[in-house]
Order: sequence, then structure tokens, then C-alpha cells
Amino acid sequence: MQIQELTSKKLTLEVSESLLQELEYLADATDQTVESLVLGCVKSGLPAIAKQVRELDELLAKTTPDNLHENIDFGESVGGELW
Repeated sequence: MQIQELTSKKLTLEVSESLLQELEYLADATDQTVESLVLGCVKSGLPAIAKQVRELDELLAKTTPDNLHENIDFGESVGGELW
């Protein structure tokens, strides 16, 4: 049997007072700590984010000079646009 040593890193988050109050309320209602609630939320969102990143990487990998469009002229700026 191989024993794997786990390393951990400390992460500090700065959140608004209103978000902290909501997290404290939810943590209390679910009998969790704020930290475990936040970690659970982050962990549950990671698969979806990872999938989006993989899909974007696949699309970008298909980009070639042959399938890029030329510059598009939208005319003079009419507001505060800069180009």
C-alpha cells in the first residue's frame, strides 16, 4: 500500500459584508461552518468551469489563419468608443 502525503495551501477570501452575512446564515441553517459551505460551493462549480475551459481550448485550437476574418469597419465612433 502506498501512502500519499497531502499538501495544503491557505486561501484567504475577501467578500462583502452582505455576502458574509448570507454565508453565515446559510452555514448556520445547514449546521456547517462558513468555510466548509464555501468550499462545497466552489467544489460543486469546478466541473462546469473545467468543462467550459476545455471546450474553449478545443475551439481555440481549431483557429487557423485561414479561418480568421478580416478586420471589420464599423465606421466612425458615435459615442465614447476608442479604436
